[in-house]
Amino acid sequence: RGQSRIAQLPLRQGRAAEPHLAVLDPHRLAAVLADQIRTFDPDRILVSEDRSAVCLATALDHAASRVVYLCHSQASLPCGPESFATDAGFTALLGRAAGIVTVSRYVQAYLRRWAGLEATVIPLPVYGQAPFARYGRFGDGYVTLVNPSQIKGIEIFRQLARARPDVAFAA
Repeated sequence: RGQSRIAQLPLRQGRAAEPHLAVLDPHRLAAVLADQIRTFDPDRILVSEDRSAVCLATALDHAASRVVYLCHSQASLPCGPESFATDAGFTALLGRAAGIVTVSRYVQAYLRRWAGLEATVIPLPVYGQAPFARYGRFGDGYVTLVNPSQIKGIEIFRQLARARPDVAFAA
């Protein structure tokens, strides 16, 4: 696995990725995904932090040589002491992927240590180009939560916003 495996996956020219499908019934997710894989025949299938492993297992069953797993956080991995939920079966599925991409060297090392799997690090450039301007104004602005979720404490954020009407919160 790792960088060399990902670099070796050939792309067909002239084909663009076009996400276009939302599955509202979770019981149909595997069937719909399998149908889309057969119909579209994608060069790559990027699976990102699939906690149920349904999408990963389905993609692997239909096109294992084209599946790349994207991991943002060690907490979402199915192994090791920082995992939200360890699962040996899910870890085995990760080992079947054509490649694994992480966004940091820390997650790469964590995956190597706790799953014995190699990954390629591709940091997502979400913060812009350094050096970064200093925009901090503690007397002005608002409080926000980036990419809010239950895991990150959205309910705590809501309760704080209700409890502190004197502080500006941005949703």
